[in-house]
Amino acid sequence: MQAKKNSIKELLKESGITFADVASDSGTSRADVCRCLDDDLQNRIKNSALRLVRERNLKVANQLSQYE
Repeated sequence: MQAKKNSIKELLKESGITFADVASDSGTSRADVCRCLDDDLQNRIKNSALRLVRERNLKVANQLSQYE
């Protein structure tokens, strides 16, 4: 049986590393680090992007079908 995979946030917390530490090391803001490590936000953005691509491709496919 495999152990549960820890999120990066959990690993940081267990290691005593703060978002401010990561921001300083990466040359970004604490808010940027928080947003990038927010799994829910990443999923929402990814799903939105994929939905928009599908909708746009469907629209283009429908427009192209007029010429076939």
